[in-house]
Amino acid sequence: MKKFCIVLAFVLVVTIAGLIGYAATHETIPAGYVGYVYDRNAKPTDDVIEGTSVLAAERTGRIRIDPIAQEVLTYPTTIISQNWTSLAEGDNKEDMSMQVASQEGKNVDADIYISVRPVDIEKIIKSFGTKSFDSILNNDIYGLTKGKLSTVSQAYSVYDIQSSRAEIQSEVFSILSETLEDIYGVELIRFEIGTLNLPEDIQQKIDQKTEAQNEVELAKLAREKQDELNQQLVDEQKAQSEKELMQRQTEADAAAYEQKKAAEAQLAVSEANVSIAEQNLEIAKLEKEAELEKQKAYTEEYFRDRELSIQEAAVKAVNSSVKTIITSGDGEGYGALVGFKEILRALE
Repeated sequence: MKKFCIVLAFVLVVTIAGLIGYAATHETIPAGYVGYVYDRNAKPTDDVIEGTSVLAAERTGRIRIDPIAQEVLTYPTTIISQNWTSLAEGDNKEDMSMQVASQEGKNVDADIYISVRPVDIEKIIKSFGTKSFDSILNNDIYGLTKGKLSTVSQAYSVYDIQSSRAEIQSEVFSILSETLEDIYGVELIRFEIGTLNLPEDIQQKIDQKTEAQNEVELAKLAREKQDELNQQLVDEQKAQSEKELMQRQTEADAAAYEQKKAAEAQLAVSEANVSIAEQNLEIAKLEKEAELEKQKAYTEEYFRDRELSIQEAAVKAVNSSVKTIITSGDGEGYGALVGFKEILRALE
């Protein structure tokens, strides 16, 4: 039994030693990261990143290393976000807000929100050595960002920094992203300026100015509101006047239409009367002409009868035995009568 216990203990020791040895000689690179092996014994002839002792081969998953001479460096392949804010706002254990200068030399505390992504690991290793990426972000990139932000903010008055936040932010993003990517192999995804804490005396002056501007703005709004009400009243009166004018115009148009219709009716009656009068005149004229024609016919017949009676009397006076000859009046039929024409002339 004693021998069995000794064997069992030996097996356990060997197993534990093996596990410890395996754990010491192997490391796991988590998902979303890549690994590079730093080898203290590496020679310049080995496949290393230029100017370093880091092997150039990119590693993932679980890898085997020499725990005495080698160390695994891990770098994220995804976007890493960091908030450099004051204790009141941020999620850091210390105040990470940046103090930046203004045109007057007054310092302003600025909360910064930044997101980056490593895109060239070899360039990062050449620039920062074996530092962890967290250390690079919160020390080197932090200092670089603060310097670029101060350079830009110094061109602005302390009174204008808050109102110029978007302009400053855009300018810093452009400068910082170029430097990070070209020199350090890091892509800048986001750069935002959060709360700006101005010096107390400056903030008081700005608050006073803002209050005065607000009062002016309120007065302006009140005046505009009154002008709007006045204009609304004028518009209503104008609309009422136009309505009344339109109503009067409609009534006048209706009256004029009725007068026109009455005048047209009267004109139609007058024209009808004129037409009747003209017809009556034409009838009277025709009747008169008929009467005249009738009278003329009577007159011609009378004188013709009279002429025949005279002729008959003349013939009888010459010779009572001569028969009366009635002719058409043109002398034909009795031209052979001796002296008849002469007698007629004598009687005339």
